[in-house]
Amino acid sequence: MRNVTTNCMIRKWQLSGLIIITLFSLNTLTYAKTVDEYLDDVYKLIDQKKYDEALTLVQKVADEYPGEWGPTIAFAEILYFKGDYETAIANYMNIMKALASSGKEVPAMAHYHSILADAYNELGQRHYFSKDLCLRIIYHTEKMFELMPETLQDGNNIEFVRKSIGHYDVSSIGAKIKMMEEGGDGKDFQLPNDYVSNDEKMRYLDKAIQRIKDYDISKKEIAFQTTTSDKTLEDIMALINQRVSAINFIHFRRMNKHNVLLEEIFFKSPDKIKVVASDAITVLNGTTYTVIDPKDNTKMHEDTIAPGQWSLLRGIGFYNLNESSRDYNLTIEKIVDCPVFLSEVCIGASISLYLITGKLKNPDGGPYYPPTPKIEYFIDGQSGLCVAKREYWLGIMGSGKEEELAKETIVTHIEQTKEGISFASAGMTKGHVNELAGLNEDWEINVLSINQDINDQEFVVTATEGTKKKVELPLVFSLDELTPEQKEYFQKNY
Repeated sequence: MRNVTTNCMIRKWQLSGLIIITLFSLNTLTYAKTVDEYLDDVYKLIDQKKYDEALTLVQKVADEYPGEWGPTIAFAEILYFKGDYETAIANYMNIMKALASSGKEVPAMAHYHSILADAYNELGQRHYFSKDLCLRIIYHTEKMFELMPETLQDGNNIEFVRKSIGHYDVSSIGAKIKMMEEGGDGKDFQLPNDYVSNDEKMRYLDKAIQRIKDYDISKKEIAFQTTTSDKTLEDIMALINQRVSAINFIHFRRMNKHNVLLEEIFFKSPDKIKVVASDAITVLNGTTYTVIDPKDNTKMHEDTIAPGQWSLLRGIGFYNLNESSRDYNLTIEKIVDCPVFLSEVCIGASISLYLITGKLKNPDGGPYYPPTPKIEYFIDGQSGLCVAKREYWLGIMGSGKEEELAKETIVTHIEQTKEGISFASAGMTKGHVNELAGLNEDWEINVLSINQDINDQEFVVTATEGTKKKVELPLVFSLDELTPEQKEYFQKNY
Protein backbone atom coordinates (compact mmCIF):
# COMPACT_ATOMS: atom_id res chain seq x y z
CA MET A 1 0.00 0.00 0.00
CA ARG A 2 1.38 3.41 -0.94
CA ASN A 3 1.42 6.19 1.65
CA VAL A 4 -2.00 7.80 1.96
CA THR A 5 -2.49 10.76 4.30
CA THR A 6 -4.85 10.10 7.21
CA ASN A 7 -4.46 13.35 9.12
CA CYS A 8 -7.83 14.61 10.36
CA MET A 9 -6.99 18.27 9.80
CA ILE A 10 -6.30 17.57 6.14
CA ARG A 11 -9.58 15.72 5.82
CA LYS A 12 -11.49 18.61 7.32
CA TRP A 13 -9.81 20.98 4.89
CA GLN A 14 -10.68 18.69 2.01
CA LEU A 15 -14.29 18.35 3.11
CA SER A 16 -14.74 22.09 3.54
CA GLY A 17 -14.62 22.59 -0.20
CA LEU A 18 -16.86 19.66 -1.00
CA ILE A 19 -19.60 19.43 1.61
CA ILE A 20 -22.47 21.84 1.94
CA ILE A 21 -23.42 22.15 5.59
CA THR A 22 -27.05 22.98 6.21
CA LEU A 23 -27.65 25.35 9.08
CA PHE A 24 -30.72 24.68 11.16
CA SER A 25 -32.67 27.31 13.05
CA LEU A 26 -32.22 27.67 16.79
CA ASN A 27 -35.45 25.83 17.61
CA THR A 28 -34.16 22.76 15.67
CA LEU A 29 -33.42 19.67 17.75
CA THR A 30 -29.84 19.86 19.11
CA TYR A 31 -27.86 16.61 18.90
CA ALA A 32 -25.32 15.44 21.44
CA LYS A 33 -22.49 15.94 18.91
CA THR A 34 -22.09 17.74 15.62
CA VAL A 35 -21.07 15.88 12.46
CA ASP A 36 -17.54 17.28 12.68
CA GLU A 37 -17.19 16.17 16.28
CA TYR A 38 -18.34 12.69 15.38
CA LEU A 39 -15.98 12.56 12.42
CA ASP A 40 -13.08 13.64 14.63
CA ASP A 41 -13.76 10.58 16.74
CA VAL A 42 -14.09 8.37 13.65
CA TYR A 43 -10.73 9.44 12.24
CA LYS A 44 -9.04 9.00 15.62
CA LEU A 45 -10.22 5.40 15.55
CA ILE A 46 -8.94 5.03 11.97
CA ASP A 47 -5.53 6.38 13.01
CA GLN A 48 -5.52 3.82 15.83
CA LYS A 49 -6.46 1.11 13.28
CA LYS A 50 -9.66 0.35 15.20
CA TYR A 51 -11.58 -0.04 11.97
CA ASP A 52 -14.55 -2.06 13.27
CA GLU A 53 -15.22 0.51 16.00
CA ALA A 54 -14.88 3.28 13.42
CA LEU A 55 -17.44 1.53 11.18
CA THR A 56 -19.92 1.24 14.03
CA LEU A 57 -19.52 4.92 14.89
CA VAL A 58 -19.75 6.13 11.29
CA GLN A 59 -22.98 4.18 10.83
CA LYS A 60 -24.36 5.95 13.87
CA VAL A 61 -23.40 9.33 12.41
CA ALA A 62 -25.06 8.42 9.11
CA ASP A 63 -28.27 7.45 10.93
CA GLU A 64 -28.34 10.67 12.94
CA TYR A 65 -27.35 12.91 10.03
CA PRO A 66 -28.89 11.39 6.90
CA GLY A 67 -27.75 12.99 3.66
CA GLU A 68 -24.42 14.24 5.03
CA TRP A 69 -21.35 13.59 2.88
CA GLY A 70 -18.87 13.28 5.74
CA PRO A 71 -19.99 9.83 6.99
CA THR A 72 -20.12 8.53 3.40
CA ILE A 73 -16.51 9.54 2.75
CA ALA A 74 -15.36 8.21 6.14
CA PHE A 75 -17.13 4.90 5.44
CA ALA A 76 -15.22 4.49 2.14
CA GLU A 77 -11.90 5.29 3.81
CA ILE A 78 -12.47 2.73 6.57
CA LEU A 79 -13.18 0.03 3.98
CA TYR A 80 -10.01 1.00 2.14
CA PHE A 81 -7.85 0.74 5.25
CA LYS A 82 -9.51 -2.55 6.21
CA GLY A 83 -8.42 -3.96 2.85
CA ASP A 84 -11.95 -4.40 1.50
CA TYR A 85 -10.87 -2.82 -1.75
CA GLU A 86 -13.79 -3.92 -3.94
CA THR A 87 -16.36 -2.30 -1.64
CA ALA A 88 -14.15 0.73 -1.00
CA ILE A 89 -13.76 1.28 -4.75
CA ALA A 90 -17.52 1.05 -5.31
CA ASN A 91 -18.12 3.68 -2.60
CA TYR A 92 -15.38 5.99 -3.87
CA MET A 93 -16.84 5.68 -7.35
CA ASN A 94 -20.18 6.95 -6.07
CA ILE A 95 -18.44 9.84 -4.35
CA MET A 96 -16.44 10.73 -7.47
CA LYS A 97 -19.52 10.49 -9.69
CA ALA A 98 -21.35 12.96 -7.48
CA LEU A 99 -18.38 15.33 -7.37
CA ALA A 100 -17.83 15.06 -11.14
CA SER A 101 -21.46 15.89 -11.80
CA SER A 102 -20.92 19.32 -10.26
CA GLY A 103 -18.52 20.10 -13.09
CA LYS A 104 -15.89 21.49 -10.74
CA GLU A 105 -12.57 20.01 -9.71
CA VAL A 106 -10.66 21.24 -6.68
CA PRO A 107 -7.23 20.20 -5.31
CA ALA A 108 -8.90 18.34 -2.45
CA MET A 109 -10.15 15.75 -4.94
CA ALA A 110 -6.54 14.67 -5.55
CA HIS A 111 -6.78 12.76 -2.27
CA TYR A 112 -9.64 10.61 -3.58
CA HIS A 113 -7.92 10.02 -6.91
CA SER A 114 -4.83 8.88 -5.01
CA ILE A 115 -6.79 6.45 -2.84
CA LEU A 116 -8.68 5.07 -5.83
CA ALA A 117 -5.43 4.49 -7.74
CA ASP A 118 -3.93 2.72 -4.75
CA ALA A 119 -7.04 0.62 -4.07
CA TYR A 120 -7.05 -0.54 -7.70
CA ASN A 121 -3.34 -1.32 -7.41
CA GLU A 122 -3.85 -3.34 -4.22
CA LEU A 123 -6.61 -5.27 -5.96
CA GLY A 124 -4.23 -6.04 -8.82
CA GLN A 125 -1.49 -7.17 -6.44
CA ARG A 126 -3.96 -9.47 -4.71
CA HIS A 127 -5.24 -11.06 -7.96
CA TYR A 128 -3.83 -9.78 -11.27
CA PHE A 129 -3.69 -6.60 -13.37
CA SER A 130 -6.27 -6.54 -16.14
CA LYS A 131 -6.10 -4.05 -18.98
CA ASP A 132 -9.02 -2.02 -17.60
CA LEU A 133 -7.59 -2.07 -14.08
CA CYS A 134 -4.29 -0.64 -15.32
CA LEU A 135 -6.06 2.12 -17.25
CA ARG A 136 -7.99 3.10 -14.12
CA ILE A 137 -4.81 3.22 -12.04
CA ILE A 138 -3.07 5.39 -14.62
CA TYR A 139 -6.08 7.71 -15.02
CA HIS A 140 -6.50 8.40 -11.29
CA THR A 141 -2.77 8.87 -10.72
CA GLU A 142 -2.60 11.35 -13.57
CA LYS A 143 -5.63 13.20 -12.16
CA MET A 144 -3.80 13.40 -8.82
CA PHE A 145 -0.83 14.98 -10.65
CA GLU A 146 -3.16 17.48 -12.37
CA LEU A 147 -4.90 18.58 -9.20
CA MET A 148 -1.85 18.49 -6.93
CA PRO A 149 1.30 19.09 -9.05
CA GLU A 150 3.57 18.92 -6.00
CA THR A 151 3.04 15.13 -5.97
CA LEU A 152 5.20 15.04 -9.11
CA GLN A 153 8.20 15.86 -6.94
CA ASP A 154 8.06 12.36 -5.47
CA GLY A 155 9.94 10.06 -7.83
CA ASN A 156 8.09 7.07 -6.35
CA ASN A 157 4.86 8.39 -7.87
CA ILE A 158 6.48 8.57 -11.31
CA GLU A 159 7.84 5.03 -10.98
CA PHE A 160 4.36 3.88 -9.90
CA VAL A 161 2.99 5.22 -13.20
CA ARG A 162 5.84 3.61 -15.13
CA LYS A 163 5.09 0.25 -13.54
CA SER A 164 1.38 0.62 -14.28
CA ILE A 165 2.12 1.35 -17.95
CA GLY A 166 4.31 -1.74 -18.07
CA HIS A 167 1.54 -3.84 -16.54
CA TYR A 168 -0.90 -2.42 -19.11
CA ASP A 169 1.46 -3.43 -21.94
CA VAL A 170 1.59 -7.02 -20.69
CA SER A 171 -2.16 -7.25 -20.05
CA SER A 172 -2.75 -6.03 -23.62
CA ILE A 173 -0.87 -8.96 -25.19
CA GLY A 174 -3.87 -11.29 -25.20
CA ALA A 175 -6.76 -12.71 -23.22
CA LYS A 176 -4.73 -15.73 -22.11
CA ILE A 177 -2.00 -13.57 -20.54
CA LYS A 178 -2.42 -12.46 -16.92
CA MET A 179 -0.10 -9.81 -15.52
CA MET A 180 0.53 -10.94 -11.94
CA GLU A 181 2.92 -9.53 -9.39
CA GLU A 182 4.56 -11.83 -6.87
CA GLY A 183 1.86 -13.09 -4.48
CA GLY A 184 -1.04 -12.58 -6.91
CA ASP A 185 -3.47 -15.50 -7.00
CA GLY A 186 -4.72 -14.95 -10.57
CA LYS A 187 -8.36 -15.15 -9.49
CA ASP A 188 -10.95 -13.17 -11.42
CA PHE A 189 -12.64 -10.19 -9.79
CA GLN A 190 -15.41 -7.76 -10.68
CA LEU A 191 -14.88 -4.04 -11.14
CA PRO A 192 -17.82 -1.62 -10.82
CA ASN A 193 -18.88 0.27 -13.94
CA ASP A 194 -16.55 3.19 -14.43
CA TYR A 195 -17.79 6.75 -14.61
CA VAL A 196 -14.83 7.62 -16.86
CA SER A 197 -15.10 6.74 -20.55
CA ASN A 198 -12.53 4.47 -22.17
CA ASP A 199 -11.56 7.24 -24.61
CA GLU A 200 -10.80 9.51 -21.69
CA LYS A 201 -8.68 6.85 -19.99
CA MET A 202 -6.76 6.27 -23.23
CA ARG A 203 -6.12 9.99 -23.46
CA TYR A 204 -4.65 9.93 -19.97
CA LEU A 205 -2.58 6.88 -20.88
CA ASP A 206 -0.97 8.94 -23.65
CA LYS A 207 -0.30 11.73 -21.14
CA ALA A 208 1.31 9.26 -18.75
CA ILE A 209 3.56 7.79 -21.46
CA GLN A 210 4.73 11.28 -22.42
CA ARG A 211 5.27 12.16 -18.77
CA ILE A 212 7.61 9.17 -18.34
CA LYS A 213 9.58 10.18 -21.44
CA ASP A 214 9.95 13.74 -20.17
CA TYR A 215 10.92 12.48 -16.71
CA ASP A 216 13.65 10.23 -18.11
CA ILE A 217 15.06 13.09 -20.18
CA SER A 218 15.12 15.36 -17.13
CA LYS A 219 16.82 12.68 -15.03
CA LYS A 220 19.54 12.33 -17.63
CA GLU A 221 19.99 16.11 -17.72
CA ILE A 222 20.32 16.16 -13.93
CA ALA A 223 22.92 13.37 -14.06
CA PHE A 224 24.96 15.11 -16.76
CA GLN A 225 24.38 17.52 -19.61
CA THR A 226 25.46 16.97 -23.20
CA THR A 227 25.79 19.24 -26.19
CA THR A 228 26.61 18.91 -29.88
CA SER A 229 29.99 17.27 -30.27
CA ASP A 230 32.93 19.15 -31.75
CA LYS A 231 34.41 15.78 -32.76
CA THR A 232 33.04 13.09 -35.03
CA LEU A 233 32.91 9.39 -34.33
CA GLU A 234 35.70 8.98 -36.86
CA ASP A 235 37.82 11.48 -34.88
CA ILE A 236 37.41 9.45 -31.69
CA MET A 237 38.09 6.14 -33.47
CA ALA A 238 41.25 7.58 -35.05
CA LEU A 239 42.41 8.86 -31.64
CA ILE A 240 41.91 5.44 -30.04
CA ASN A 241 43.72 3.71 -32.90
CA GLN A 242 46.61 6.17 -32.58
CA ARG A 243 46.96 5.50 -28.84
CA VAL A 244 46.67 1.72 -29.24
CA SER A 245 49.24 1.69 -32.07
CA ALA A 246 51.82 3.00 -29.57
CA ILE A 247 51.50 -0.27 -27.62
CA ASN A 248 53.23 -3.12 -29.44
CA PHE A 249 53.48 -5.40 -26.40
CA ILE A 250 52.02 -5.27 -22.91
CA HIS A 251 51.86 -7.67 -19.99
CA PHE A 252 49.68 -6.66 -17.02
CA ARG A 253 47.60 -8.04 -14.18
CA ARG A 254 44.23 -6.90 -12.92
CA MET A 255 43.93 -7.38 -9.16
CA ASN A 256 41.05 -6.79 -6.74
CA LYS A 257 41.34 -4.71 -3.56
CA HIS A 258 42.37 -7.82 -1.61
CA ASN A 259 45.31 -8.26 -4.00
CA VAL A 260 43.73 -11.37 -5.52
CA LEU A 261 44.43 -11.92 -9.22
CA LEU A 262 41.37 -11.37 -11.40
CA GLU A 263 43.13 -11.85 -14.73
CA GLU A 264 46.57 -11.74 -16.29
CA ILE A 265 46.87 -10.42 -19.85
CA PHE A 266 49.55 -10.79 -22.52
CA PHE A 267 49.17 -8.69 -25.69
CA LYS A 268 51.31 -8.67 -28.83
CA SER A 269 50.30 -6.35 -31.67
CA PRO A 270 48.47 -6.69 -33.91
CA ASP A 271 46.54 -9.90 -33.35
CA LYS A 272 47.69 -11.87 -30.32
CA ILE A 273 46.22 -11.76 -26.83
CA LYS A 274 46.00 -14.19 -23.93
CA VAL A 275 43.73 -13.65 -20.92
CA VAL A 276 44.30 -15.93 -17.94
CA ALA A 277 41.54 -16.06 -15.30
CA SER A 278 40.67 -18.62 -12.64
CA ASP A 279 37.76 -20.08 -14.60
CA ALA A 280 39.00 -19.76 -18.20
CA ILE A 281 42.01 -19.03 -20.39
CA THR A 282 41.19 -17.12 -23.56
CA VAL A 283 43.65 -16.99 -26.46
CA LEU A 284 43.46 -15.10 -29.74
CA ASN A 285 46.28 -16.03 -32.10
CA GLY A 286 45.82 -14.52 -35.53
CA THR A 287 42.23 -15.32 -36.43
CA THR A 288 41.87 -18.35 -34.12
CA TYR A 289 39.94 -17.69 -30.92
CA THR A 290 40.09 -20.41 -28.22
CA VAL A 291 38.66 -20.70 -24.71
CA ILE A 292 40.36 -23.25 -22.45
CA ASP A 293 39.26 -24.80 -19.16
CA PRO A 294 42.28 -24.38 -16.82
CA LYS A 295 41.11 -27.25 -14.62
CA ASP A 296 41.77 -29.96 -17.21
CA ASN A 297 43.39 -28.03 -20.11
CA THR A 298 40.55 -28.83 -22.52
CA LYS A 299 39.05 -26.57 -25.16
CA MET A 300 35.69 -25.15 -24.14
CA HIS A 301 35.17 -23.19 -27.35
CA GLU A 302 36.99 -22.45 -30.58
CA ASP A 303 36.11 -20.06 -33.39
CA THR A 304 37.51 -17.90 -36.17
CA ILE A 305 37.27 -14.11 -35.84
CA ALA A 306 38.67 -10.91 -37.34
CA PRO A 307 40.91 -9.45 -34.59
CA GLY A 308 40.90 -5.97 -36.09
CA GLN A 309 37.28 -5.57 -34.99
CA TRP A 310 37.81 -6.50 -31.34
CA SER A 311 38.77 -4.44 -28.28
CA LEU A 312 41.99 -6.26 -27.45
CA LEU A 313 43.13 -3.65 -24.92
CA ARG A 314 39.84 -2.90 -23.16
CA GLY A 315 41.45 -4.22 -19.96
CA ILE A 316 43.38 -0.94 -19.71
CA GLY A 317 40.60 1.27 -21.09
CA PHE A 318 40.90 1.21 -24.87
CA TYR A 319 37.78 0.13 -26.78
CA ASN A 320 37.69 -0.47 -30.51
CA LEU A 321 34.40 1.14 -31.49
CA ASN A 322 34.40 -0.85 -34.71
CA GLU A 323 33.46 -3.80 -32.51
CA SER A 324 30.23 -2.08 -31.45
CA SER A 325 29.46 -0.52 -34.83
CA ARG A 326 28.83 -3.96 -36.35
CA ASP A 327 25.70 -4.44 -34.23
CA TYR A 328 24.96 -0.95 -32.89
CA ASN A 329 24.15 2.45 -34.37
CA LEU A 330 26.59 4.84 -32.70
CA THR A 331 26.02 8.51 -31.92
CA ILE A 332 28.32 11.03 -30.27
CA GLU A 333 27.69 13.95 -27.88
CA LYS A 334 30.01 16.10 -25.85
CA ILE A 335 29.52 16.07 -22.08
CA VAL A 336 29.40 19.60 -20.66
CA ASP A 337 30.57 18.94 -17.11
CA CYS A 338 32.00 15.87 -15.44
CA PRO A 339 29.21 13.55 -14.19
CA VAL A 340 29.14 12.98 -10.44
CA PHE A 341 29.81 9.26 -10.81
CA LEU A 342 33.09 10.11 -12.60
CA SER A 343 34.19 12.85 -10.21
CA GLU A 344 37.10 10.79 -8.86
CA VAL A 345 38.80 10.37 -12.22
CA CYS A 346 37.93 13.94 -13.28
CA ILE A 347 39.69 15.35 -10.22
CA GLY A 348 42.75 13.20 -10.80
CA ALA A 349 43.23 13.98 -14.50
CA SER A 350 42.48 16.68 -17.05
CA ILE A 351 39.93 15.06 -19.33
CA SER A 352 37.40 16.15 -21.95
CA LEU A 353 34.50 13.72 -22.07
CA TYR A 354 32.46 12.46 -25.01
CA LEU A 355 29.45 10.18 -24.77
CA ILE A 356 29.25 7.47 -27.42
CA THR A 357 25.83 5.78 -27.33
CA GLY A 358 25.20 2.52 -29.12
CA LYS A 359 21.63 1.47 -29.93
CA LEU A 360 21.12 -2.09 -31.14
CA LYS A 361 20.40 -2.24 -34.89
CA ASN A 362 18.29 -5.38 -34.63
CA PRO A 363 16.18 -5.37 -31.44
CA ASP A 364 15.68 -9.13 -31.78
CA GLY A 365 19.37 -9.93 -32.09
CA GLY A 366 22.75 -8.67 -30.97
CA PRO A 367 26.05 -10.19 -29.89
CA TYR A 368 25.30 -10.46 -26.17
CA TYR A 369 23.14 -12.57 -23.91
CA PRO A 370 21.01 -11.46 -22.19
CA PRO A 371 20.07 -8.96 -24.96
CA THR A 372 21.81 -5.60 -24.51
CA PRO A 373 19.83 -2.92 -26.41
CA LYS A 374 22.08 -0.02 -25.38
CA ILE A 375 25.72 0.59 -24.48
CA GLU A 376 27.26 3.88 -23.37
CA TYR A 377 30.98 4.70 -23.62
CA PHE A 378 32.34 7.76 -21.77
CA ILE A 379 35.56 8.49 -23.67
CA ASP A 380 38.26 11.05 -22.92
CA GLY A 381 38.87 13.11 -26.05
CA GLN A 382 42.54 13.61 -25.16
CA SER A 383 43.80 10.15 -24.19
CA GLY A 384 41.21 8.04 -26.03
CA LEU A 385 40.56 6.13 -22.80
CA CYS A 386 37.07 4.90 -21.98
CA VAL A 387 36.62 6.04 -18.39
CA ALA A 388 33.19 4.41 -18.03
CA LYS A 389 31.12 1.85 -19.86
CA ARG A 390 27.45 1.18 -19.14
CA GLU A 391 25.55 -1.82 -20.45
CA TYR A 392 21.74 -1.80 -20.47
CA TRP A 393 19.60 -4.94 -20.54
CA LEU A 394 16.01 -5.18 -21.68
CA GLY A 395 13.66 -4.14 -18.88
CA ILE A 396 11.74 -6.81 -17.00
CA MET A 397 8.45 -7.55 -18.72
CA GLY A 398 5.68 -5.53 -17.07
CA SER A 399 8.04 -3.08 -15.35
CA GLY A 400 7.39 -0.28 -17.85
CA LYS A 401 11.14 0.02 -18.48
CA GLU A 402 12.32 -0.57 -22.02
CA GLU A 403 15.83 -0.99 -20.70
CA GLU A 404 17.66 -0.77 -17.38
CA LEU A 405 21.27 -0.30 -16.35
CA ALA A 406 22.71 -3.77 -15.79
CA LYS A 407 26.48 -3.42 -15.57
CA GLU A 408 28.80 -0.49 -15.10
CA THR A 409 32.60 -0.26 -15.34
CA ILE A 410 34.06 2.98 -13.96
CA VAL A 411 37.69 4.11 -14.08
CA THR A 412 38.78 5.91 -10.91
CA HIS A 413 42.44 6.59 -11.73
CA ILE A 414 44.55 7.15 -14.85
CA GLU A 415 48.33 6.71 -14.94
CA GLN A 416 51.08 7.14 -17.50
CA THR A 417 53.91 4.75 -18.17
CA LYS A 418 57.46 6.10 -18.39
CA GLU A 419 56.97 5.96 -22.14
CA GLY A 420 54.12 8.49 -21.76
CA ILE A 421 51.30 6.03 -22.52
CA SER A 422 48.11 6.66 -20.52
CA PHE A 423 46.11 3.72 -19.21
CA ALA A 424 43.25 3.04 -16.78
CA SER A 425 45.10 2.00 -13.63
CA ALA A 426 42.20 1.55 -11.20
CA GLY A 427 38.44 1.34 -11.20
CA MET A 428 35.35 -0.57 -10.19
CA THR A 429 32.77 -2.86 -11.77
CA LYS A 430 29.19 -2.87 -10.52
CA GLY A 431 26.14 -5.01 -11.20
CA HIS A 432 22.80 -3.19 -11.01
CA VAL A 433 20.32 -5.99 -11.76
CA ASN A 434 19.39 -9.03 -9.69
CA GLU A 435 21.23 -11.39 -12.02
CA LEU A 436 24.49 -9.47 -11.37
CA ALA A 437 23.86 -8.63 -7.72
CA GLY A 438 27.12 -10.26 -6.65
CA LEU A 439 29.22 -8.27 -9.13
CA ASN A 440 30.72 -5.43 -7.14
CA GLU A 441 34.49 -5.22 -7.20
CA ASP A 442 37.24 -2.63 -7.07
CA TRP A 443 40.29 -3.36 -9.20
CA GLU A 444 43.68 -1.98 -10.12
CA ILE A 445 46.11 -2.60 -12.97
CA ASN A 446 49.70 -3.66 -12.40
CA VAL A 447 51.73 -3.23 -15.61
CA LEU A 448 54.58 -5.77 -15.59
CA SER A 449 56.08 -4.77 -18.93
CA ILE A 450 55.26 -2.58 -21.90
CA ASN A 451 56.78 -2.60 -25.38
CA GLN A 452 59.08 -5.46 -24.41
CA ASP A 453 58.84 -8.43 -26.73
CA ILE A 454 56.64 -11.37 -25.73
CA ASN A 455 57.55 -14.78 -27.12
CA ASP A 456 55.04 -16.13 -29.65
CA GLN A 457 55.05 -19.41 -27.73
CA GLU A 458 52.93 -17.68 -25.06
CA PHE A 459 49.99 -17.70 -27.49
CA VAL A 460 50.29 -21.27 -28.69
CA VAL A 461 47.33 -23.45 -27.65
CA THR A 462 48.24 -26.95 -26.47
CA ALA A 463 44.86 -27.83 -24.95
CA THR A 464 43.07 -31.02 -25.94
CA GLU A 465 39.60 -31.19 -27.49
CA GLY A 466 36.92 -31.01 -24.80
CA THR A 467 33.36 -32.19 -24.60
CA LYS A 468 31.86 -29.16 -22.93
CA LYS A 469 28.16 -28.84 -23.57
CA LYS A 470 26.28 -25.57 -23.86
CA VAL A 471 23.77 -25.06 -21.09
CA GLU A 472 20.44 -23.58 -22.11
CA LEU A 473 19.22 -20.57 -20.12
CA PRO A 474 15.66 -19.25 -19.92
CA LEU A 475 15.00 -15.94 -21.69
CA VAL A 476 14.01 -14.18 -18.44
CA PHE A 477 15.36 -15.33 -15.09
CA SER A 478 16.88 -14.43 -11.74
CA LEU A 479 19.94 -16.22 -10.36
CA ASP A 480 17.86 -17.81 -7.61
CA GLU A 481 15.75 -19.60 -10.23
CA LEU A 482 18.70 -21.23 -12.02
CA THR A 483 19.98 -24.73 -11.40
CA PRO A 484 23.58 -24.95 -10.08
CA GLU A 485 24.72 -25.99 -13.57
CA GLN A 486 22.91 -23.04 -15.22
CA LYS A 487 24.21 -20.59 -12.61
CA GLU A 488 27.81 -21.74 -13.11
CA TYR A 489 27.44 -21.48 -16.89
CA PHE A 490 25.95 -17.96 -16.68
CA GLN A 491 28.63 -16.67 -14.30
CA LYS A 492 31.44 -18.08 -16.45
CA ASN A 493 30.15 -16.84 -19.76
CA TYR A 494 28.32 -13.59 -18.99
